[in-house]
Amino acid sequence: RLERSSTDRTTYVQAIIPGFAAHKDGRVRVDDVVIAVDYQPVENMRLEDVKKMTMGREGSTCTLQMYRGSDRYQVTLQRVMPPVVNQANYEAATQISRDSFAA
Repeated sequence: RLERSSTDRTTYVQAIIPGFAAHKDGRVRVDDVVIAVDYQPVENMRLEDVKKMTMGREGSTCTLQMYRGSDRYQVTLQRVMPPVVNQANYEAATQISRDSFAA
C-alpha cells in the first residue's frame, strides 16, 4: 500500500499487502520510497495516479525505481491477484478489481 508523506511529499510503501506482487517477490519493504513507476517519475503526480500505475492485468509487469535509505534500486514485479481474498487484502483486491479489470 502506497502513501504520501505529509512532510516531504514523497510516495512510500506503507504496507506490504499479503498475496500481491510485492509480498510474493519479497524485495520491496515498508518505508521504501518510490521514485518512478515504469520509468515515469512520480514526484509531481497525485497519489491516486501513482497507485493506478501500479495496477494492471494479472501477469503483466510493473517496474518500480525506489530508494531504501540512501540506496537506489529497481524491481520489476509481475502483477498477481491473491489466491485467497481475506480481511488482510480485501480492500486492495476490490480496488484492483474495480480499477484494473474493468472492460
